[in-house]
Amino acid sequence: MDSLGWYTRAWFSGSGLADLHLTDAERAGRYDRVTAIRLLQFPAFSRVLAGIEPYTALCAAVRTVVADPAAVLEYPYDWRLPVAHTATRLARDARVHLEAWRAHPTCQRAQRGDPDGRPARLVFIAHSMGGLLVRYLHTIPGAADDVRTTITLGTPFYGSVKATVMLNAGRGAPDPAAGEPTFDRPARRP
Repeated sequence: MDSLGWYTRAWFSGSGLADLHLTDAERAGRYDRVTAIRLLQFPAFSRVLAGIEPYTALCAAVRTVVADPAAVLEYPYDWRLPVAHTATRLARDARVHLEAWRAHPTCQRAQRGDPDGRPARLVFIAHSMGGLLVRYLHTIPGAADDVRTTITLGTPFYGSVKATVMLNAGRGAPDPAAGEPTFDRPARRP
């Protein structure tokens, strides 16, 4: 789905993201039809997002403040699936990543140089629904034992029905033609 044409048709055709509706098999717990292979890496084509792609710069900035880029795990996921399912996968994958990072020579050197000698722990930086996944992860016994901290950005902790309507039907988005502000520029006051 790297095609700008696909996004244009999905947004303006009236069908929204019909191809991504949950199937009966997915409702029954079989989640292998769609696989997220990477974070969003190109401008999302929608009036709501106004061409903003939030992850490349964020991940690059995070990599500048860690001991080694290998410490960072980008975690793409299928946002349509139940939070409990994806958070359970996240807990497992974060544990595997942490174990690999702790075995990494750079991590071991840093640990030896730390006055406390503490082992590396997880820091989650989660955007939007990712924050809901991390919050759920904290309810899984033992899953948060090695979490140092969590930072969330734009997480809808109290729900976000409007976002669902905008993504699925293209209704409710700000309309620049009508003078409604978009996220990339402030509204002008008369």
